[in-house]
Amino acid sequence: MTKSNPDSKKRSPARRQKNRKTFWWFLVLLLLVVVTMVAAFYLIFLFGPWERGRQEVRKSLPAQQVMPKKVPPKSVMQLTPPVSPLPSREEEAKPLLGTAPPPVQPETQPGAKPRVAIVIDDMGYHRDTGERLIKLNLPLSFAFLPHGPFTADLQNEAKRQGRDILLHFPMEPDNAKVDAGPGVVTLGMVRGGLDKIFAEDLAQVPKAIGVNNHMGSKFTRNREAMQAFLHQLKKRDLFFLDSRTDVKSVGEEMAKDLGIKTGHRSVFLDNDQVREKVEAQLESLYAAAEKHGSAIGIGHPSAATLAVLAELARNPGQRVTVVAVHELIR
Repeated sequence: MTKSNPDSKKRSPARRQKNRKTFWWFLVLLLLVVVTMVAAFYLIFLFGPWERGRQEVRKSLPAQQVMPKKVPPKSVMQLTPPVSPLPSREEEAKPLLGTAPPPVQPETQPGAKPRVAIVIDDMGYHRDTGERLIKLNLPLSFAFLPHGPFTADLQNEAKRQGRDILLHFPMEPDNAKVDAGPGVVTLGMVRGGLDKIFAEDLAQVPKAIGVNNHMGSKFTRNREAMQAFLHQLKKRDLFFLDSRTDVKSVGEEMAKDLGIKTGHRSVFLDNDQVREKVEAQLESLYAAAEKHGSAIGIGHPSAATLAVLAELARNPGQRVTVVAVHELIR
């Protein structure tokens, strides 16, 4: 008969407890595995299709319901105007046609062709192009910047050719970073200094019969400033051509109230100095003249403008009559 081992009876409760611990740890581990698999299933098979569905909904929305991406601001270098021998014409990037009131109907005979005047601004800085424009067989008018290196010589040539000559008077623009060039007047000079600056600038263009503004988007909106400026024109019997570099300019309106002969620009010809663009703007000038009886365009001494106006001089056409600017000033 085999004898039982008393030690085995003593160890069996401990062994059973150890087995129970092992079982619970195994169960916990199994549950973790199951939970992990369920979570993976949920993410892969539920969120994936849901997100794809949401993207499809986004694509199907009208364009205006989708928030546009934020565009980072341009760098300082991008905002800095390019270096140029001429002051920048930043205001002339504004709408070219339809911003100004219609010109006063000219005193013409019934059935007469519409009349247009073309003023070339910024004269005095491009000698060769300026000379060629002056010598075109076309009654162009010329606005000279004071203190330009070729202002005196080109002005004398324009006088010899019988062209209208204007002072292209620099006025303060909205953008304080833009240099309007030497001889500029600012709002701070209105109560002292404007008369001196104007006299100095006019002395540079002594053959001027009128004045138009160079830049001046800030200056021409200010009634006090324009009152002081127009007073200088009135006592010298000069007319004022409002370049309309700002649609809120009060220049023409105030000039009329003061009894000063005046007019305004209808079209800028060459903000885009590409021949095809200049041709299109010249067509806009013709259209404005046909609608209102007369219109004034402003261009600049660029190669594209010279090419277009040289062609016009060779083939003037029958739609309009080109005249000196003083003929359209009332």
